[in-house]
Amino acid sequence: MLLRELAAAMQMDTAMLSKMERNERPFKKEDIIQLARIFKQPQKELITLWLAD
Repeated sequence: MLLRELAAAMQMDTAMLSKMERNERPFKKEDIIQLARIFKQPQKELITLWLAD
């Protein structure tokens, strides 16, 4: 999936998602929940990994 496609699916600016990818802006819990939905992954597992980081 291209970054611009993911940004559109998350209803966010591509530049903002790029900053998050480069660790220049932190992900919010809401972002993790959206990613879990988009990629059909267990929400709890991704939130746990996000919190551990």
